[in-house]
Amino acid sequence: MTPGRTQQLNLFAVGQPPCLRLVDMPGYGFAEAPKAVAAAWRKLVNTYLAGRTNLKRVMVLIDARHGLKPNDIEMFDQLERAAVNYQIVLTKADKLPDGGSAMRTRSPPRRRAGPLPTRSS
Repeated sequence: MTPGRTQQLNLFAVGQPPCLRLVDMPGYGFAEAPKAVAAAWRKLVNTYLAGRTNLKRVMVLIDARHGLKPNDIEMFDQLERAAVNYQIVLTKADKLPDGGSAMRTRSPPRRRAGPLPTRSS
């Protein structure tokens, strides 16, 4: 898989025996995708996230070079309406002119994310 090219749900079992499942979903910026394809991806992601009671945490990857975009805020709002914990993960901070040092000194936005659940929760 090439980063930034995910077009379907990709599931990964982690551990032996598997104790965690990671799901790689299409991004929601869809910058270079035709509108019909982007709409299909958006529906796929929304359908997957809706009513998934066993979903413990969504990691939202944000390109530090571009910061938060309106699509990101929409995703946070959708996750909050669905009562899904999420965590923001900044990517590509090493590509910033200062090597990301300014990003490390800022406080993250205060939203709904809480501690990661343990296996017993």
